[in-house]
Amino acid sequence: MSRPGLPLFWDGYPIDWGRHWRSFRTSLSFHVDDFLACHECGSLTPTLHKVGVFFSKGKRLRHSPLGRHKARPRRLFASRCPDCLHTTVLDWRGQGWTLGPEDYGDRGSRAPEVPETAQVEQAALF
Repeated sequence: MSRPGLPLFWDGYPIDWGRHWRSFRTSLSFHVDDFLACHECGSLTPTLHKVGVFFSKGKRLRHSPLGRHKARPRRLFASRCPDCLHTTVLDWRGQGWTLGPEDYGDRGSRAPEVPETAQVEQAALF
């Protein structure tokens, strides 16, 4: 089972994941049941971790006559099971995703598009 490193883009912004995966080996797996087990395969092998950085456009600058946006660094934290390659990503706000095959394409990972009918239904709830 082969899978590329990580998505090249996050919501359209190029992302730098660095070069190497890191593993933090501890004796924790000997002290707990399966709390740290992979949710896909149940492996207790320590997960691999990477931090990715990308720059997204933020709020408009207050005194910018041209309406420029300043780039804000954003960090993503990836965890991967070394046995089954199940990969999850946590963003700077604490929101998490499980990466699927569609996230490894040329466009990278993007937020799922919500159909217009679902948007209208959600608006009716408020």
